[in-house]
Amino acid sequence: MSHVASPIIAVRYQVFTRQGQALEMDPQLLSTWSALSEAEPHMLSVSKDELRSTLLFAVIATFGDEPIGFSGIFPARTKDGHQIVRDKHKLVEFGSAVVVEPWRGQHIGRMMLQIRQHHALNAGYWGVCVTTNPIVQDLLRDNGWEITNDLELKRDLCLCDPQPLHYCATCPLREDACWLLV
Repeated sequence: MSHVASPIIAVRYQVFTRQGQALEMDPQLLSTWSALSEAEPHMLSVSKDELRSTLLFAVIATFGDEPIGFSGIFPARTKDGHQIVRDKHKLVEFGSAVVVEPWRGQHIGRMMLQIRQHHALNAGYWGVCVTTNPIVQDLLRDNGWEITNDLELKRDLCLCDPQPLHYCATCPLREDACWLLV
């Protein structure tokens, strides 16, 4: 675990990395994160066990002892569980990021994204993010991400079984939903 001080207010960012088979993190933090993901309409909910077993690393923003932001990086996998690779680079999903309501608009999500980008790119990963949230899309665009039209990648990331013109709200096959960082 490492710490990064924020130039904006007195927020501290903790970086948790995988140690062995599971992410070593306070179970209460994982429970809070899971509950927040369930409450966000634009997010896929993630259980505490999924977070612990699949996260490669996480960034948690805290104010004092209060967790106020959660974000992580997961291996990008197909529906069948296969790691997605492009041009010999493993892809990681930047997903399930959430900032607690009263703290939104304070650039906490931006800082968590930048910390995750730094760690992912230094580890040799390429990033992918599937989102239809315009605020998140602006954040990605401002930090060097681009919309991808790689149909094979979009199909690999798709969790639903879409019929033509029938996509779920978070479907990567939507024209503006799949973002790539290389």
